[in-house]
Amino acid sequence: METFLDIAKYILPSLVVLVTAYLVIRSFLENEQRNLEAERRTGWDKTLLSLRLQAYERMILYLERITPANLIMRVSKPEMDAEQLQTVMVRTIREEFDHNLSQQLYLSDEAWGQIKKAREDLIRMINTAATRIELNAPSHELASVLFGDLQKEDDLPYEKAIRLLKKEFREMK
Repeated sequence: METFLDIAKYILPSLVVLVTAYLVIRSFLENEQRNLEAERRTGWDKTLLSLRLQAYERMILYLERITPANLIMRVSKPEMDAEQLQTVMVRTIREEFDHNLSQQLYLSDEAWGQIKKAREDLIRMINTAATRIELNAPSHELASVLFGDLQKEDDLPYEKAIRLLKKEFREMK
């Protein structure tokens, strides 16, 4: 019995130290794991925020590029007739939209819907203006009719989309 007590005197404190060390190390490792996860989430959040900001920038740039004034200045050539200008404008709007399709991943559904509506409405306005003039008329006639139609509009679709993007951008955290 005395040897058992002698052995217990040495083993019991060792077991207490071992259990304490185990608990401290386990707690430390769990804490480190939580910290690593938090850092990863923070890194992901920063990356996602950066991508969202770029998406808002790109879509505002797209909307600005497809405004009739900017679009006509970029694509028209003096030798074009109205039909050629109409074709180039519609193609440019669609191509630039297709180039930015992946940006919908970072925008709200409402914002993406407004952008699509702006594209569709502008194409419709161009095509409608083109029906009111001769196809072989000079391109400046199509531009004039289109600008006249735009002046009659109270809330232009691309301006509405830009306002929504700016509003969402300001509300982003």
